[in-house]
Parts: sequence; C-alpha cells; structure tokens
Amino acid sequence: MRPILLDERLSLAIELFPTCEIGADIGTDHGLFPCRLLEEGRCQRMILSDISEKALAHAQALVERRGLQDKAALVVADGLDCLTEPVDCVSIMGMGGRTIAEILHAGQARLHGATLVLSAHTDLELVRQAVQDIGYHLTQERLCRAGNRWYVFLQAVPGSAHYSPLEMIVGPCLPHSGDPLLPGYAAWRRHVWAEKLAGLRTAREPDTQEIARVEAILETYTHMMKEEASC
Repeated sequence: MRPILLDERLSLAIELFPTCEIGADIGTDHGLFPCRLLEEGRCQRMILSDISEKALAHAQALVERRGLQDKAALVVADGLDCLTEPVDCVSIMGMGGRTIAEILHAGQARLHGATLVLSAHTDLELVRQAVQDIGYHLTQERLCRAGNRWYVFLQAVPGSAHYSPLEMIVGPCLPHSGDPLLPGYAAWRRHVWAEKLAGLRTAREPDTQEIARVEAILETYTHMMKEEASC
C-alpha cells in the first residue's frame, strides 16, 4: 500500500509532531494527518476527533481502508473534550486563531503537559496569548507556503512565558528561526502592516500611540531575516 500523500502544510506538521505513545488530532476532518502518523510509527495510538459527524465518517472510512482500526479511536467531540486520558501530543490545525484559543482555554485541564502542534489561518496573536495563558511556551515557529498562502506552525510545551505585545504579533521564535521562507513571509507581513500604517497616518485625528506601535512592528519585519537562528 502506498504511503498517504500529504500537502506541504501537513508534511510540516509531521515534522513538529514528536514520536509518542498516544496523540490526538483535534478537528481531524479527513484523518489523513493522524493516519500518516500511525503508518510512520510516530505514534502507537491516535485519537481522531471532530465536532462534525460527517467529517469523522470520512476519517473512519480512511482508517478502515488503511487497516488502522486497532490504533485509531474516532470521537465526535467539541475541542479537547475527547481527551479522556492523558496523551503525549495534541495537534489543532486548520481553524481560526480565535477558535484555537478558545479550545485551549476551555480544555487546558485535559492537556496534562502534552506537546502542542498548532496552526491557525487567522489571529495568530490570540493563539500565542492562549499558549502563554495556559502555562505553555513556544519552542518552534515554522513557515509554510502552499496554494499561494502563508501558514505558520507552532510547537509548544509546558513552561512559563512572558511575551511582549510585539512578540505576540511577530512571534517570539520566528524572527530568529533562520527559516529559509522567512524573507518572503516577512515581506508579505510588512506590506500588510504598511497599508495599515498608511491608513492611520491619513486619519482625520491620527492615533500617535497606535502609529508608533505599527511602526515598531514594521521595523521588526524589516529586520527579521537578518537575525541569527535562536529561540
């Protein structure tokens, strides 16, 4: 049987998911990611969870086609409610940042120190804030470009963190990650924030404090690719 093919995003997530006894994929959708983890031997068991029964039915079909029934537990659940036992690693991907933050806040008591692999389409600062709020800190921030879109993947483990407002926006690790995609990503983010700054400066009553904040963000993106790799 041929290996399950993953796109660039899920291939990167595989790299961030540590070898473990049991893992969980929240919002598993089609189930490709956890099934690939099982087939590679990165996890001995996986919990595949989704709030949608329809999505989980697709994952169930894949599990059966790949002969993984003894290693995969499929659960219809909201957020981290599926974690009825401690797991080693939890992935939450393909959602908005606000949703991921809400899942982390609501289910933090169920994590029991599990490593987190996270990726949000929007509002990354809310995800970073939630990571800090639940007593975790970021160990890696990695980039992926797929389908003409940028994606940021986060890995987090238990430990105190005190990120500045600027770090919540640009990331505490990403500016120093040495990621080869960093120049392109930084240029895109710099363009987005430059447009925001232009709007602030042309306002009838410019907010000088907000202008200074955005200027600091722009400066950081300008210099991101010049830093040595260190998180």
